[in-house]
Amino acid sequence: MIAIWLAGLTTIGACVPFTNELNGGLGETFDLVFDGARARLYASELSVEYIDSGRQDRVALRVTVPVAEITTDDSILLIESHGYVSLSDDQGGQLPPMVSGQLDLIEYSPDDAAWVVGKFQASFETADDIRLAVWGRFNTQLEVIDAW
Repeated sequence: MIAIWLAGLTTIGACVPFTNELNGGLGETFDLVFDGARARLYASELSVEYIDSGRQDRVALRVTVPVAEITTDDSILLIESHGYVSLSDDQGGQLPPMVSGQLDLIEYSPDDAAWVVGKFQASFETADDIRLAVWGRFNTQLEVIDAW
């Protein structure tokens, strides 16, 4: 009986969608305030953006991967796939070099308004050999900007 109850809890947990989250030590150095996420598909790339609508949809952080690398079957290694993590232009600086990162798409379809659900993590290393990390989760609808 307990096994059936635990199996039910696991099933219920799997149905709960991700919330939009952004965490990590990178936020101690850079302004990562956001209140929503969006996913945009361009002809050459998919961009997941954490936005602050209180500041005219300012992009706090962007995770980008080339269209050719998009998969839901395996993790997308950001460095190897030429993906990247970037800040908005108004932050006045660049992130330190990324030393590792991956994007996991749990749900994705290239159709407008399709749900894009996933998570990412990335680590950066400063000139002083200090590692800064950021990770996040997202659950948003796709906006197709450019058809390929």
